[in-house]
Formats: sequence, C-alpha cells, structure tokens
Amino acid sequence: MYSIVSDLLPGFLTQYWLALAFAVLTSLKFLALGVGVGFTAGLGLAIAQLSPSPWLRGPVVALVELIRNTPLLVQLFWIHFALPALTGIGSSPERSAAIGIALSGACYFSEIIRGGIQGVPKGQRDAAAALGLSRWCIWSRIVLPQAVIDTLPALANTVLSFFKATSILSVIAVPELMMTSTRISARTGDPIGVLTLMTLLYIFVGALLTLMLHRVETAFKLRSTR
Repeated sequence: MYSIVSDLLPGFLTQYWLALAFAVLTSLKFLALGVGVGFTAGLGLAIAQLSPSPWLRGPVVALVELIRNTPLLVQLFWIHFALPALTGIGSSPERSAAIGIALSGACYFSEIIRGGIQGVPKGQRDAAAALGLSRWCIWSRIVLPQAVIDTLPALANTVLSFFKATSILSVIAVPELMMTSTRISARTGDPIGVLTLMTLLYIFVGALLTLMLHRVETAFKLRSTR
C-alpha cells in the first residue's frame, strides 16, 4: 500500500516532505510571533497615539507611519544588514525576522485598533465615568472589547496578509516555506513541481486560517450579543 501511494507522489515529495513540513511550521511560527507580539504591542501603540501628550503621541505616530509607509523587505534589509554594520551588533536571520515582523505587526495592528477605539461613542465613556468607574475599568470593560470586536474583520485580513508576508523572510535566508521550496527546486531540477506544491500549501494553510478566523469572529460576535 505504501509503495502504491509513494509511486503516485512526486519524487521530491517523498524525499523532502519533512523539510517542507518544517518550513510550514516555521512560517506559522513567525506568523504567530507577528500576530501575538504585534497585537499586544499594537494595543499599547494605539492607546499612545490617542494620548493628549504630544511628547508621547508624536514619536509613536512617527514610528507607525515610518513602518507602514516602507516595505517589509526594506525593513528586513535594514534590520539584518544595515543596523549590525552601524552598531557592530550582529543578528541571526531568525532574530532579524522576528524583530521585523513583530514591529510591522505592531504598527499595522495599532492603526486598526486605534480606529476601533475612536469608533466607540464618547458618550459611553462619559456615562461610565459619571457612574464612578475607574479609568482602567472603562478601558478594559467598555472601550477595548467593543473596539476589538468591531475591528475583527480587519484584524483577520491582517493576519492572512502577514501569513503571506512570511515568504519575504526568505530574502535573509530564514528557512520558511518559500526559501525551503526554492532550495528543493534547485536540488531536484523540478522548479515547476516544487513551486506548484508550495502554492498549494499556501492555499491550504491560508484556507485553514480563514476558517479558524471566521469561527473566532463568529464566537466573539455571539458572545457580545448576549
């Protein structure tokens, strides 16, 4: 039975399936890093952008605009090649990729969350303050939950965009799906077969992420209506 199945599969797949599986996991690892760290830091950046203090708001707005208006590819080159040359502190490809994707995620998520916060009616905050609720309670129980729920579609789209953006990490030799597929195609001499399989893997993982994010969005909306 195993020989029949293996005969139906491309030769490179039976030889390099473990490398491809590790590459997919590597892409998902950096996606999780970009989403987890990015969302947490983005929440803080969004609140800082709404601060009445120009000394806090100004640098944060400048950072967000700088990152959002430059390609991730350029940021990775600066982090991995330019900064070590300027500071004398070396960096591994994985570390540079982690810094780049987390920083980019934080800035993109901050803009989405900021828009959600500004969409919450100011009257709700005034009413909560009139009832004697603390500032922490107002933000954690009233403002932020509504802001996150209202921006779930935009957040989900950003997560999918970052999964596709993990392919850019190949430029600094991170062994994610794009880099691994390129190396396998060079070794096997079958670029069409390998790159076709890579495309199918991106589609498959992207479809799973879409389904998962849709269920999360539905669950949050159902909970908010109770």
